[in-house]
Amino acid sequence: MSAPENRAFGESPRALIAWSMTPQTTSQASSLAGLAARGAFNLPQLFGREGRSGRFGARGEAMSKAEWFGAQWDGAGLRLWAMRGTDVIAQGDRHIDLRSAKDQGFAQVLSAEQGLLIRKIEEGAAYPAEQWGDAPTVMCGEIGGREGWLETPFSDVPTKAYGPLMQVRGARVWIACGMRQADPADVMRGNETRISGLLAARPEFDGVVCLTGAQTQWARISAGELCYFQSFMTGELFSFMAQASSLHPLIAQAAGDMADTAGAEDSVAFDRAVEEGMTQPHRAFGRLAQLRASVLVGDLTPKAAAARLSGLLVGLELASAKPYWLGEEVVLMGAQAGRMARALESQGVVTRQADAEAALLAGLHRAWMGLDAVASGARG
Repeated sequence: MSAPENRAFGESPRALIAWSMTPQTTSQASSLAGLAARGAFNLPQLFGREGRSGRFGARGEAMSKAEWFGAQWDGAGLRLWAMRGTDVIAQGDRHIDLRSAKDQGFAQVLSAEQGLLIRKIEEGAAYPAEQWGDAPTVMCGEIGGREGWLETPFSDVPTKAYGPLMQVRGARVWIACGMRQADPADVMRGNETRISGLLAARPEFDGVVCLTGAQTQWARISAGELCYFQSFMTGELFSFMAQASSLHPLIAQAAGDMADTAGAEDSVAFDRAVEEGMTQPHRAFGRLAQLRASVLVGDLTPKAAAARLSGLLVGLELASAKPYWLGEEVVLMGAQAGRMARALESQGVVTRQADAEAALLAGLHRAWMGLDAVASGARG
């Protein structure tokens, strides 16, 4: 559910979270936008009037005006938004890894990207661009890890999903702290901000969130707290096997073309593989090896092989994550939310979908609104 540039965060993303927090099934073909246009749902809004009215003057020096920057910075690169309250005024992406950014200087890279967004604002003439000159920046992701700008401490679960911020010394930059779990050992940087944003929209939510991506993270939420979570490398394994294993010459193109939803043939292959991965995990690794032979000497098409590879890996994940989803309603976010929903619904699980980018921006906004509560001492 990617969103267009220069959108109004005060309307569209808020609505995406609210509308999509209704039960979804694979038989529902209507888009969320179509459902919204028909006024099908009337669920809690993401932000109250305070967020949109710009009444920030009494909230301390960091919050003395409505302009700010939000960012996620991790191994995939920097995603940056120029914000005015809850409105996205401009946004940009730069594919620069943390090591390269460290060599160039994080402050210099960030300043250059902010300059590009300010020029976009000048060209649009919607707001005076100089208002963003000294605007604070709130960030999340691996930028707060060991290879990042400032290694922020972890909060130990169970804890409130809305974690603390740390300020970079000498800069108007605040980085969200991640979450840590002792047993089984696990860490989270970035997704805690999405969970915080989801709870900004649905503070009463009590259940399970599944955040899909290169890694999938399952999290149990109750009473506004992140109770425990577990990570799976399903997306990374799929990418590796499609791009770097012996399957690469046969399915790389098909895997790259895979959408969150697939055609009938691919869906059947995916569904069967999910069931096999869940019910016969001891045979799944052998079936992975059979994919190549089935394309070479059998009648399996490259697209069906890619779908089957995805299904086997998702089935193995669901078998391991069963304590999270069994008997629960699951909120899904991320690039593979549709496929995960299909797999879960085949097991009788009710799923709900929320837009991951909208949740991220909501979480960053929530952090920005709390800057006046951040301790004045800076680290870096």
